[in-house]
Amino acid sequence: MTGARERVTTTLRPRVKRGTATQRVSSPMASGTARTAWTVAAHTLAAAGLGGLEAVRLGAPVARTTVPVFALTGLVIGVVLAVAARLAAGSSGWRAALVAAAPSLGVTLPAAWAVAGSGLPVASVVPWLAAGALWPATAAMVALGRRLTGDRMGQSIAIVALAGSLGGVVWLERQLLGGAPPLVHVAATLTLLALAGAALRVAYRGGFAGWLAAVIAALALGTGSAALGYGLRTRLERQRFVVLGEHARELVWLWREVLAVPRLDHCGDGCGESGPAPGEPR
Repeated sequence: MTGARERVTTTLRPRVKRGTATQRVSSPMASGTARTAWTVAAHTLAAAGLGGLEAVRLGAPVARTTVPVFALTGLVIGVVLAVAARLAAGSSGWRAALVAAAPSLGVTLPAAWAVAGSGLPVASVVPWLAAGALWPATAAMVALGRRLTGDRMGQSIAIVALAGSLGGVVWLERQLLGGAPPLVHVAATLTLLALAGAALRVAYRGGFAGWLAAVIAALALGTGSAALGYGLRTRLERQRFVVLGEHARELVWLWREVLAVPRLDHCGDGCGESGPAPGEPR
């Protein structure tokens, strides 16, 4: 009986296949739906988190408007990147990386054309540089990131690299882009949100429910729309937003330009100014 029990136990025991010294990260996100859901949710949550950090300086009354705007912007970024990833799934190698990185052109090209119209000495070559160099460079980073996130060591390297890129974009905008056109500052802010979402996606590789992503998206869409339509109603809130807002002002400026509606940061009676455009001295 004992020998038969041991044979049954041995038969039922799962076989563990030993790999190399570098263990691969097993991700429950086997289906495209789970990956899409987490992409949308991660960028929405990461954008809301960055908005929360800026809200510490702006205060709670202003944060009720700015944080939902951050989340709404992250939602749009997540949806665009998720669609690009699904399209890239039908390709392989560099072609897949170029398709996945194609949304970056929606940020770099408008900013490059804004620089082209600024009269700077090298302005005429900036749009070609954006299309010919930045897009392939972004695709190379996408391809490298996919290779790194296959194991835990590479995953840690990718997270550190993305965190460093976040700091680099903030430093670049504050130190070197002070007099750049508004669209350049908007592009820098959108880059920050994309990098933060990518870092969150790399940090968590587990499963994610589609219904939960739908709830997060609905909350971001509803609160963001309400914030754009009814936020910053008092003069004090608008004054604080104009003086202390940084990336929040750039996002609000972008949404107001896209939607062609009256500006949220217009101070009205008693303020004396409508607030500087993104990148202008506060």
